[in-house]
Amino acid sequence: MDLKQTAQLLARASSVDNRRVEQETVLAWHEILEPFDYEQLVAALTLHRRTSTEYLVPAHLAAIVQTAGRTSVPIPPAIDHCDVHEGYILEADGKCHMCTRYPEDRPHFLATGERPAMLSIGELVASTGRTA
Repeated sequence: MDLKQTAQLLARASSVDNRRVEQETVLAWHEILEPFDYEQLVAALTLHRRTSTEYLVPAHLAAIVQTAGRTSVPIPPAIDHCDVHEGYILEADGKCHMCTRYPEDRPHFLATGERPAMLSIGELVASTGRTA
């Protein structure tokens, strides 16, 4: 994994736990995780979010990737975005904000293949009567 990918991995982690990502943090994580494959680490990050409430440290990801390699158990693919609500990022529980707010959207999407209508930022602002 290169430094850019390390920064991307930390940005993904910070989207859930609001950690501060600074150059020193990127360098420290890179020193530990450099030998690992970026895609495997992204999948390990997703698995950690789904299965643990512990604050993420590099050792968690390294252990998940190493364990998966020893047991030949594939790491589940990282799914970042909601398949129902385009543009919404999945939270730790595997749902996006809109899936939590509108649980009826998923069964409708699965039955019909139709995504719910989404308003643009302009439409949302217009509906409040404010100007941008």
